[in-house]
Amino acid sequence: MAGKYFIARNDVISKNVFGRKLPKSRKKLAGEAVHYAMGTTLAAAYGALGEVSPVTTIGGGLAFDTAVWMFADEVSVPALGWSKPPTKIPLSIHIYALVSHLVYGWTTEIVRRAARKAL
Repeated sequence: MAGKYFIARNDVISKNVFGRKLPKSRKKLAGEAVHYAMGTTLAAAYGALGEVSPVTTIGGGLAFDTAVWMFADEVSVPALGWSKPPTKIPLSIHIYALVSHLVYGWTTEIVRRAARKAL
């Protein structure tokens, strides 16, 4: 849904890491890989921070992921030139992204609690 608002961030990463542009046939897969790698890294960071600083888990993960949405999607990604400016993206896309982050944050907290209980 939001894909058309993102600029070829995978080209930027590919150029910096491999020294060449990605073939068109690999761009979608590369974009998904970057997205899931960031999500996995943030989930691990959330879990670790939740153990040493319980304030991280306020709101059951919702506060943490609201901050991630704000600073990643709304500030960093546009600042790096990986998306159009927030003012050029429809409000519905911003809302969709925020709700997606809230679901992700809540799910991450449920998994963190289950893992903690199992350990």
